[in-house]
This record gives sequence, structure tokens and C-alpha cells, in this order.
Amino acid sequence: MRAETRKPPSWGAARSGTLLDREEWALTNAARTFDYLDYGKDSWSQDRHVAVRMAEASPGLAGQMLLHRKAREGVVDAVCHSFPQVVDLGCGLPTMRRAPHERGRVLWGSRARTVYVDHDLAALAAARAWWEHPARVRGGNVHVLDLDLRYPAGLTAALSEHLDLSVPVGVLSTLTLDHLQDEEVTGLVEALAARLAPGSGWGITHLSGMAGAAEVYTGQAQEQGADTRLVAREAEGLRKVFEESGWRWHASPPNDPGRGEPPIAALTTLTGTTRPC
Repeated sequence: MRAETRKPPSWGAARSGTLLDREEWALTNAARTFDYLDYGKDSWSQDRHVAVRMAEASPGLAGQMLLHRKAREGVVDAVCHSFPQVVDLGCGLPTMRRAPHERGRVLWGSRARTVYVDHDLAALAAARAWWEHPARVRGGNVHVLDLDLRYPAGLTAALSEHLDLSVPVGVLSTLTLDHLQDEEVTGLVEALAARLAPGSGWGITHLSGMAGAAEVYTGQAQEQGADTRLVAREAEGLRKVFEESGWRWHASPPNDPGRGEPPIAALTTLTGTTRPC
């Protein structure tokens, strides 16, 4: 696996989507902005303002988000049907009609284990209040972890405490890899390929292109001192990263040119026992 050159963030370090200056609560938050774009109900006016600017810069954004909702449901269903153990990387604010742990409980009963991961304070607070605490009260096996995906060594160590990594695990990242730089995506993909059992699966959704929206979002974050960004990329580059790390890429659903530029949606499978060097 590629050596990790970054040092883990220290206590009080910047968080993705949150503010370096914690007293400036009136500024934009990443989780709430994407909640609004995803037709959720937990955004504030400043988040909606940035979302509108993003849509103006990339007129195809609203259409992609509609397509994304359908693609996400299919990807999440496929992963939850295939694996009793699921980790949702960058879970964000709860917006799905049925969360992964709820689907897992129906499909797998007491065998179901779900781990939600985020590094945004708004997302963590909501996930713990709406998902983790109620599930624990009812005897569910649900955990919400405060982890930064840019430091995958810490992620894999934490996952081993809550999941059995000797058997296949289902991974979800819906509108998550969009927030990582190319080298950060590579580090995350390689780290999970090195740690998860062959046969593990990864369900992905990712906006396609949207360079204008990415520039607006990243610029706003930089102006207010937030440690987050949005990266515009296409499916081919993402597919190459996964395949070079031992994941077999399956595009799903197929592109439909009659409905405009679709988001990237894929189901990948970890093949063989070879690990990246």
C-alpha cells in the first residue's frame, strides 16, 4: 500500500465542511449545502445561497442531483442486499427514504452491522441523534465515527474495531469522493483494498464534471476558512484509480445520453488477494 505521508490531524484541527473559527457559525456548512441540493430540509439561508450560485455556474447541476437520488437508492440497495456489514463513508445529513442500517436490519436481522463515517460536525450530530442513539436503545448495531477520510490509516484501524474485516464488507460513498483531491482518493482506495477481504463491494455516486459548481463551492469555502472543497472529475479517471488498486469497476446505471450528463454511479468489487505495494 502507498505510504501515507501526511500526519494525522491533531485535536482541534480543521474539519471538512466546518469552520476553522468556530465562533463564525453563520457561515456556510458543507453538509447543509448538499442537503439542500439533495432536496433535504436541513439547510440554512446561507447554505441555500451558495447552492443557488453553484447551480447558476453549472446549469446541469439540478438535473444531475435528481438523477443522483435515483442512482443512490439503487447503489445503496445493491450494497445492503449483498453485505450484512456496511460502512457509509461521508454519510452526511440523513436524507434517504431508508437509511442503510434500516435496510440491513430488515435484510440481515441481528447479523447487520453499520458504521457511518463523517468529519462534519453537523452531519455527526444528526447521525448520532437520529441513527446511532435510537439504534442502540433498540439493540441495533450502529456506530457513528468522527474520522477524516484523508487519513485512511486511522479509518481502517477504527473499522476493525466495529466490523469483521476478515469477511467481505460493503462500502458506500455517495457524493463523498467529490470532496477529495485525486491523491486523497487514491490513498483511500488503496488503503481499503489492502485491508478489506476479497469480495468486498463499493457503491459509488459522484457528480460528473460540474466544474463551475466546484469552483464556486471551493472558492466559498476558502473565503470563509473552511477545510473543504469540491473536485470536478469524470468517470474514466475514477475508474482507473479503482482498477489499479484491485477493484473491478461496474458502471451502473448505464449512461443515458437522452437525459443529459448523468452522475457517476458504479458498483465495484475487490478481486483476488493481491494487495497494492
